[in-house]
Order: sequence, then structure tokens, then C-alpha cells
Amino acid sequence: MFDETKETNYFSFDNYEVVTVTSNTTLKEPSITLGKGQFYFNAMSIKALDNVSHVQILMDSANKKLAIRKCDRFEKNSVAWCTQKFSSKKLNSPVFNKKLFELMNWSEQCTYRCFGKLVQTEKEELLIFDLSTGKIFVPKEFPKNIEKQ
Repeated sequence: MFDETKETNYFSFDNYEVVTVTSNTTLKEPSITLGKGQFYFNAMSIKALDNVSHVQILMDSANKKLAIRKCDRFEKNSVAWCTQKFSSKKLNSPVFNKKLFELMNWSEQCTYRCFGKLVQTEKEELLIFDLSTGKIFVPKEFPKNIEKQ
């Protein structure tokens, strides 16, 4: 590829842009991965909501955001959270995923990852995931009749 080296006294960075490499981003910030009727919260999501046994998942369809907040295990629609700090949490929810994928206009043949932030309000801490910034993971054998997004 680079068989020959050329010397020059002039080089311009005018048309270059710094490339963002995000290969290890999932290790550093909370993320949710959605696909195949399931969603996974990474270990940083679990760590962000420390000492939490149950959560509620809240959807803001208008702003395309998903919020996770601590709740009592007896509250309506509570979900058991992971109590091991460096583990991940998988939830099976084909019906929710189908509705979410329709709302986001996502292909059900793909997987999407969205990053979140821990938000502190006066009353509680929440994990907020901006679904509109989801990154797509296209399967190796993507069906030809489906348009890549």
C-alpha cells in the first residue's frame, strides 16, 4: 500500500477533519442496546444507578427519550434491576421493542445502541437515553429488500 515514501516541504491540513474513534465508548458511559425483541443495559448503566433493586422504564415518545428511574418493587410496572455493579441487564420485551422500532422507524433486522446520561433532579437520579442518536449495527447478511438506514 505504501511502497514509496515521498518527501515534500509542504503539507496542508485544510481539508482534513479529526476522526472520532468510539470503539471503547460503551465501556465508559451508560448504553442500551436494542434488537431482536430484547434490550440490554451495559455495566455502566448498572453502576450509574447504584444500590437499586427495581426500576421503572419511562418513554417520552415526543422527544424520543427513554428514562430509567429507581422505584419500589411493588410499584406498577417495576422491573428487577441488576444488583451486581459490573454486570449487564437483559430484558425481553418483544411488544415494547416492536412499538419502539416503529416509532423510531428502525429496521427490526438490525440492532441499535443508544448512549445515556445520569441526570440528577431535586428528587431523584434518572438515566436518560436519547434514542434519536442511536447507532445502527447492520447484520452481515442484510436482506436486499430492506433499505439500510
